Amino acid sequence: MILLPMAGYILGNAGVVRLSVLLGGVRLFILGLAISLASGIMLALWCLGGLTPWALFVPMALSSVGNGMSQPPGVAAGLSVYPRIAGAASGLLGFMQMGVAALGTLLLGLLPRDSVTAMVAVVGASLALAFLCGLLTLRPPFLPVPETANFPA
Repeated sequence: MILLPMAGYILGNAGVVRLSVLLGGVRLFILGLAISLASGIMLALWCLGGLTPWALFVPMALSSVGNGMSQPPGVAAGLSVYPRIAGAASGLLGFMQMGVAALGTLLLGLLPRDSVTAMVAVVGASLALAFLCGLLTLRPPFLPVPETANFPA
């Protein structure tokens, strides 16, 4: 049962191969975030009704499917803005992922631990924030992105 989230991530990554052709990167990115958000709602309903292993691992597996679907197009979009500094962008994306995970862990440690409410609130808020940030990427940029940038080689 503990392997369900990992299997969900693999399934989401495998689905990207076929779905990216059908939907395109942007729609696939938003669909993955929407699936993850739906899993947060499912987690809240199931866990607040009573914490069982299934109530925890099935929504987390569904969230992993959404993450597996949204991360590849999200990373590709982040690295394609300035291809000459893709290595720095990749490092920054990894740092941001680890930093946000650390902040979520810290927040969860500071909240009361006598029920599942704190975990459900942190996971749900994180998924809602990810979906909101994903929707914000659909708006046009404030400043135009130049075709070529003059970065040192």
